[in-house]
Amino acid sequence: MIGTTILHYNVLRKLGSGGMGDVYLAEDTKLRRPVALKILPAEFSSDPQRKRRFLQEAHAASILSHPHICVIHEAGETDDGVLYIAMEYVEGTTLASRIDGHPMTPAEIADFGTQIADAIDEAHAKGIVHRDLKPANIMITSRGHVKVLDFGLAKVREDDGTIGGDDVSTGVRSTPGMLVGTLPYMSPEQALGHPVDHRTDIFSLGVILYEMATGRLPFGGSTPSERITNIARSEPATFDRSVPVAMERVIRKCLEKDPDRRFQNGRDIAFSRPAVPRFTSLKTVAAIAIVATLTALGVIFFLNRTPRNEIESLAVLPFANATKNPDLEYLSDGIADTLINNLSRLPKLRVMARSTTFRYRGQITDPQKIGRDLHVNALLTGEVRPHGNTLDVSAELVRTDDGSQIWGEHYSTPMSDAVSLQSRITADASRIIRGRLGGEQQGISKHGTDDNVAYELYLKGRYAWNKQTPESLETAEHLFQQAIARDPHYALAYVGLADTYLMFVTFSDAPAAESLPKARAAASRALEIDDSVAEAYASLAMAQFNYWQWSDAEKNFRRSIELNPNYATAHDWYSTYLVTRGRLREALDQIKRAQQLDPLSSIIAADVGAVEAMNGNAATAIAGLEQVVKLDPGLPTAHQWLGYAYSLAGRQNDYVAETEKELATSQGTNLAYANLAFALSKAGRKADAAAAAQKVFARKDQPETEPMCVAGAYMAIGDHDHAIEWLARGIDRRMGTMTYITWQGWFDDIQHDPRYEALLQRMGLR
Repeated sequence: MIGTTILHYNVLRKLGSGGMGDVYLAEDTKLRRPVALKILPAEFSSDPQRKRRFLQEAHAASILSHPHICVIHEAGETDDGVLYIAMEYVEGTTLASRIDGHPMTPAEIADFGTQIADAIDEAHAKGIVHRDLKPANIMITSRGHVKVLDFGLAKVREDDGTIGGDDVSTGVRSTPGMLVGTLPYMSPEQALGHPVDHRTDIFSLGVILYEMATGRLPFGGSTPSERITNIARSEPATFDRSVPVAMERVIRKCLEKDPDRRFQNGRDIAFSRPAVPRFTSLKTVAAIAIVATLTALGVIFFLNRTPRNEIESLAVLPFANATKNPDLEYLSDGIADTLINNLSRLPKLRVMARSTTFRYRGQITDPQKIGRDLHVNALLTGEVRPHGNTLDVSAELVRTDDGSQIWGEHYSTPMSDAVSLQSRITADASRIIRGRLGGEQQGISKHGTDDNVAYELYLKGRYAWNKQTPESLETAEHLFQQAIARDPHYALAYVGLADTYLMFVTFSDAPAAESLPKARAAASRALEIDDSVAEAYASLAMAQFNYWQWSDAEKNFRRSIELNPNYATAHDWYSTYLVTRGRLREALDQIKRAQQLDPLSSIIAADVGAVEAMNGNAATAIAGLEQVVKLDPGLPTAHQWLGYAYSLAGRQNDYVAETEKELATSQGTNLAYANLAFALSKAGRKADAAAAAQKVFARKDQPETEPMCVAGAYMAIGDHDHAIEWLARGIDRRMGTMTYITWQGWFDDIQHDPRYEALLQRMGLR
């Protein structure tokens, strides 16, 4: 072939094999320019499929005109049946050769990644999907310009958006399930032989970016089937520490298994680039290059940007524990907790609750998706990384509409000085946010401690408290007490202790009569130290609620919400108070406000369903609660309230089924057995109801058994006299759970009994 002439192309030397044919350097004798001449070997010219694909490449590439896509000059067939494509000759090396098993710099990844993304965006805009994007098909010129080659496997988008169908040139359908492309760079849908669309190229680009960043492929495998399994199911191997977090986030988004979770299309992959001024710092140049990558992939950053919009809503994500050391989780979580507690006090700012934002722990986050999911326009994220006795913390504030950074800072301090570090981060972040809230903003109260050991004990206590198991609550109690011993004026440590005693009532066997006085005392002490702590007012109000101190409880619930309108727990607890007081419409407003602040909390979602049901909205309650039990099947209260909603809708058998699930998930509490007995009775299964009630009666003399549960069990078997007797015992002992006497409809059958009315009057509910 070398030294021969094909039409007016003089073949000089072979460059290699590319896709569907061999590639030669040739001279165009008409225009006197070098060209790359791709020729289909003679032995393949009689193969209709290879011939079709060869011409398909020419057709697909000829549709495109873009500086980062190789230009097609001409394609045709000689009289003796030789197929050829004359294309732009690109002098340089392939990206595969540039990588060669070695990581590239962030600047190179950003620069080349931007150009590749730009090229495939042009192809997608014209309805062309490459399907074989890989480093060997990407040329890098001596001046660093990218050229994407080899559209031999390209497909045109069909009307339904998929690429599983007709070839570009001939309209002949590919063999179903046939793998085309290069396996290590295939998307999961492509590797599994499923129909694909343009997002398959986004995944391939992610593989390329990963290989550029690490020098290796993200998905290994000793056999093709093993590699396909890893592509379809495994997460990418760990990134090197040298890869910037923002760049890792973008690469992982490209590598999402679900095409819907990747960058989607040309509109998402924006290519407006900021002008880059002259810099003398190579570090700054690299940073600008990283910005270019993010721009190419839809996370648009702007240099020297000025504020566009005020921040109205914020989610503080758990700070990443860079070392994955479980002994330091309390610190990474605690810094985020502190920021949530402090920033939520800023007027005019809606801050998402911890139980919602901490669902994202350990995930590579996409700011835009979280913004859509949580309806916030800013995220505060960070990373904690200890080095010996030094603690490094990075923090950044990011807009969710475009992923651009509003503010970022890196902090380094001795491990022994964690208190001052969290104070600095809080102060810096709040200063930036206050400047974007509009209007004059008050500062943030401290409520803290200057004792580093006390602060560490408090963080560990909150970490244990959030697990909410009997064992973790005992640990939390001990840690909060230690923090108070170190600093008797640490208001938040007293709040933590109060909240622990309140949770003992629900999550342990500790009698309410023992736990509630301790909760009230701890919350009161916190307010003696600092009367501006919103959380302390809510904790005190909940203790007062359980003591039937109705007016004091409502006053303190309102004060808590006034001080911190973003405290979801205060809205949730206040809703509980309002239900007991019979103010159901107000209760629904409060619980929905709690859900706005904490939309991912299963407990709050279950409470929403409960209040909807008590407002007579059974269908709405059922729809919401069915979703809760689907997402969190291990939550007893969700099954409890779903069963109640089914009962209101006349679905008594479903009521029984849900209370059985409540019983299983609660590990056999008295409340669950009483509820099951009541459900069985409503379903007409009297013998079964009596058997379930007997489980409660067998424990009725134990100190932790709540009299209201015993009364409910007696109601299930129709023994009203004993039910009233046990309600009276609960009132005599001022048991906290008696506040729920009007809930669930257990006592509807005796609501007109003068004895029952007298009990409600004793509680101040009439």
